Parts: sequence; structure tokens; C-alpha cells
Amino acid sequence: MLANNFSKNTFSVSEINNLAKNTLENNFSQVIVQGEISSFTNHSSGHWYFTIKDTNSSLDCVMFAGYNKGKAKPSIGNKVELLGKLTLYTASGRYQFLCMNYQIADYLGNLQARLEALRKKLEAEGLFSSIYKKPLPKYPRKIAIITAINSAAANDILRVYENKKSYYSKLYFFNSLMQGEAAVNDIISNIIKANYYDFDVILLARGGGSKEDLFCFNNEALVRQIVKSKIPIITGLGHEIDVHLSDLAASKYYATPTAAMNAICFDLYEELMYLDNLSNNFSKSIKSRLDKTEKDLLYFASKFSKKDALIRFNNYKNILSYKHDIFNNKLSKNLNNKNIKLQAKQRQLNTKSQEILRINEQKLAKYTKNLNQENYKNYIKSYILKLENYKHLLNSKLTNKLNLKNQKILNTKNKFNFIIKPKIKERIVKIENFHNVFKSRKEFLESIKEYARLMQDNKGVELNQLKIGDEIDLKSIDCIKRAKIIKEIK
Repeated sequence: MLANNFSKNTFSVSEINNLAKNTLENNFSQVIVQGEISSFTNHSSGHWYFTIKDTNSSLDCVMFAGYNKGKAKPSIGNKVELLGKLTLYTASGRYQFLCMNYQIADYLGNLQARLEALRKKLEAEGLFSSIYKKPLPKYPRKIAIITAINSAAANDILRVYENKKSYYSKLYFFNSLMQGEAAVNDIISNIIKANYYDFDVILLARGGGSKEDLFCFNNEALVRQIVKSKIPIITGLGHEIDVHLSDLAASKYYATPTAAMNAICFDLYEELMYLDNLSNNFSKSIKSRLDKTEKDLLYFASKFSKKDALIRFNNYKNILSYKHDIFNNKLSKNLNNKNIKLQAKQRQLNTKSQEILRINEQKLAKYTKNLNQENYKNYIKSYILKLENYKHLLNSKLTNKLNLKNQKILNTKNKFNFIIKPKIKERIVKIENFHNVFKSRKEFLESIKEYARLMQDNKGVELNQLKIGDEIDLKSIDCIKRAKIIKEIK
């Protein structure tokens, strides 16, 4: 076996792949790699699988959904810087770069990434929705054009206007910067100005240019102003392949200024031809109807003579007279039946009404007999007397309660003056005595401290170190006095 010929160990495929994976991850755990994206796959799971390359090599990469969430998706051709680690997919033995973060290294790529992030944000807010698109007039009378007056776009607009002879529409130019960051505020200002007047439509136009030149039309503030405009805005910006955020926000956008102007203006000759066609078709339609009506009249005239018409009329008249008589007979019969039923109902109702009236009269007489106004007057007087008695009783109870409350207050006041107040005074006197004792002791100690030192066995001591029975020396400048502790005052 080969294992006998080599000193090294024998590995399985899984073991060698795991060893290679550990080696890669330990030695390349956090590195930055630069390259150009040559392929890109956005998997349904949210993971990104892509390849980066340079002039000589390529490297497979993966960025899992947890790392790329909320980030703008890069495009093929973008130069990127990737932060991550090298790893190995053990199932296939293929090594790859696990990307944890990235940034686009080239300027155009950065612009594209910013544009994509802003587009997603504004789209999530619904600013590109059809609910913000205003209807466009078919025959605009007044058109506001925001562009650079001396630009190729302005010349294209005027050329279309002249070619179509659209003199029904009046053009009003708003001179504006159309390139760079400064152009954004200028364009927004002109949109606001145009909204002060009764224009039918606003055309925002600019000719072709580089992506950097046209990037001002992807500005968030400009997009919001276009949506906010009360007048419909049409855009014709750049080349045919260019689509900007301003285009998506506009009521309608076209590939070029020429295409936009062609859509706004109607062609005078085409409209005249259309009107001529309408007139011809109308005349043909009227003539056709007149011819058909004339033919119908001639046909009916040939079919029916005056005598035939009179015979038919008399027949219809007799039939109608016969049906009229039958209808009158049936109506009279129905009316008689209804009258008979109605009279019977009326008699039955009168009988019931008289009986009910008689019963009610009896009840009324009974109630009148039982009703005695004098009894009710006496009843009311007795209630008034009861109310007066209740009022007197209530007043007496309230008076007694008030007297009891006053007596309690007086007792509390006397208790305070004769019992509690003397005790408070006694406490105050005790406190003052304690204060005086404390003060005198403090003054005594302070006086001792000034002219004598406490000595015990020729060593200085403090008062709190002594106890009853200790002998001490009081040493001053003049003399030394012998003393003994006989009492301790606390």
C-alpha cells in the first residue's frame, strides 16, 4: 500500500477538506479583497452569489441574506472592495470568499448604488404610484418649459413647434441650470414659479450627457417637488436609454426632449385633416340616412293606398270601440261589488263604534262619580303637614349634631391648654437644662484644654481613655497637680 511508502498519515476526503477549511479561515479570517463583479445571482433565499475578477484571476464569493439586508445590490462591472474571510465549502471542495460587508470602489458604481437605495426608499413611500399622476390635456393652451434657453434641447423644442405649426399653444420658457448639484435648487425654484400661473402642462427637458451630468435628476428633493406639483409635469431627459427618478415621478416621461414635445403639441395639418375626415364622414352618414328614409317612404306608399288605409282604420276603430264597451261593463260590475262590500263593512263598523262609545260613557260616569276634589285637597294638606313636621325634626337633629361637634372642639381645646401645653413647657425646660449642662461641660473641657494637660505615668492621655479610680497629673505652665477620677459625667 502507498501508506507504507510515506511517513505521512492517510486522510479521508472530508478530513482533508476540513483541514483546508480550517487553514484558510485561520489565516484569512478578516481580509479586504478588491475586484470587478463579473457575474451576479440574487437567490430566492436572499443570498447573493457572485464572482469578482482582475486581469489574471477570478474569485467566487457569497454574501448571506443576514449581511446584505438593506444594502443596495451591486451591478456587473462595478469595482468593489469586499470585507470578509476565505472559507471552503467542504461538500464540493471549492473555496470561496465569505463577504460580510462591501463598498463600491468606482465613482459610477457609487452613484448607481446611491440611486438604487433612493429608488427603493421612494418606491416604498409610493411616490411613483399612479395616484400621483395628473391627467394630461389633449390641446394645451399654455406650456411651461423648464430648460437652458440656449441649449440643444430648447432648439429641438422650437423646431418641433414650428414643424407642427402648433400656434394654438403658447410656449413660456423658464431658464434653468440643467447640470450639477446647483441645478437641483434652480429646477425646483422654477417648478414652484410655474405653479403660480395657470399653465396646462410643464415640460422639463434636457439633452444627452454623461451619467454624472444627468445625476441631478435623481435628487430626492426634486422628485418630491415633481410629485407635489399641481400642474402635470412631462419629462424629456437625456438619451433614449436613460431613465431617472424624476422620470418615474412625472405624470409622463419620454426618451428625449423631441419625443416629449411631439407628444404635447398637436400637428395643425393632422388636426385639419382629422376635422375634414369627420366632416366627410358626417355628410356621408346624413346622406345615407336620408336615402334610406326616402326609400322606406316610397316602399310604404307603394304598399298601401288611401282606401286600404281607411278600411284598416275603421277596422281598428270598431275593435277599439268593442273592447271599450267590454271594459266599461266589467268596470261597472266591479264597482257595484265593491260598493256592496263597503256598505256592509260600514254598517258593521258603525255598530261596533256605538257599542264601544256606550261602554266608554258608562266608565266615564263611574269615574266621575268616584272623583271627589275635596278629598284630594285634604290629602294634599296632610302631606304638607307631614313635610313641615319632617323639616322641624331635621332642623332639631342638625342643631344637636352641631352642638355636639362644638362641645368636642371645646373639650379638645381645654385638654390642650390644661394638659398637653404644660407638658410641652415641662419638656422645653428639661431640654434647656440639658442644653445648659452640656454647654457648661463643654466650656469646662475647653477651659481645661487651654491651661492643663492630662498626664498618666508621664504620658499624655485623653479624657475618654480614663475611668473612675485612675490617678492623673494636671500639668500646666505653673505647676503639676495630682488628681483622682471619682465621678464620670456622661
